[in-house]
Amino acid sequence: AIGGDLMALAGDGRSNVYFVAAGHDKALRIARLSSDGARWEPLLTLPVQVEGVPIVTFATLSSKESMWMAVRDRIPSGQEFGRGVIELPLPAGRAVHHVAHRERDARAFDPRASDVLPIAGDVSAVRFQKGTDPAAPEVAWFCTSVGVTRFVGGQLSHWGENEGLDSETCHDLEVAADGTVWVATEKGVAWFDGKGWRRLGSGSSVGGKPPHVARWPLDREGESLAARALVASGETLWAGTAHGLWPLVAAAVPIDRTNGLIDDDIVHLAADRFGRIWLLGRLGLTIRRPR
Repeated sequence: AIGGDLMALAGDGRSNVYFVAAGHDKALRIARLSSDGARWEPLLTLPVQVEGVPIVTFATLSSKESMWMAVRDRIPSGQEFGRGVIELPLPAGRAVHHVAHRERDARAFDPRASDVLPIAGDVSAVRFQKGTDPAAPEVAWFCTSVGVTRFVGGQLSHWGENEGLDSETCHDLEVAADGTVWVATEKGVAWFDGKGWRRLGSGSSVGGKPPHVARWPLDREGESLAARALVASGETLWAGTAHGLWPLVAAAVPIDRTNGLIDDDIVHLAADRFGRIWLLGRLGLTIRRPR
């Protein structure tokens, strides 16, 4: 009914599940799973202004029932370039393509749009953080190849290496159960203290709680290993690395091949509603419920 390759799935955690596929033109095709789970219902075809073919690498839903899709532009040579994120109100609404406006992009994107956020780089994840009270606005966080961007109350803030991140190559971002924002980068894990980013094991507390785990795996040169993905299971946040699954709290222990993993080299993580963590490695998939 849709055609094209499956690129991304998104669900609201309650009833609606959507998928995004690329067609043979400069458009994305979005479908919704029927209420009985028996078929996919075509929802809309979304034209995207790119030079080549639009590729969606990440999709999620906000609390306001809008789908946010990280987009790349695959040009005829086969190269791919990050092109920000598309915000699409569901089930049907006016899409807004949030992207940084460079001179070379002038023909592809309209810099005059007042509601476009200048999101630069290749976007790996988009997360939403609830305000401290019902009247507070929702915070949108963007994990990108050029750092972390935050949008709240009409204000856009950005952090890269010049603003305190050990590495601005961001692979994942997650909001923990206690409201702490964590980021997985090429140089390990950091958390946001309300003003800037602190490296894991800095000895500082989060929200008045005891310091988080001080140990982090190192590579052969003694440098912090890259954190590739983050996932929450219960009250604990975990990070996937080339040396297994590492907890971001001192009460838990790392998980690797010595205690149950098929493969230490973790490339992706997900959690289900039962608290189990699904770990995708180079050699296969492990499903585990951490203690």
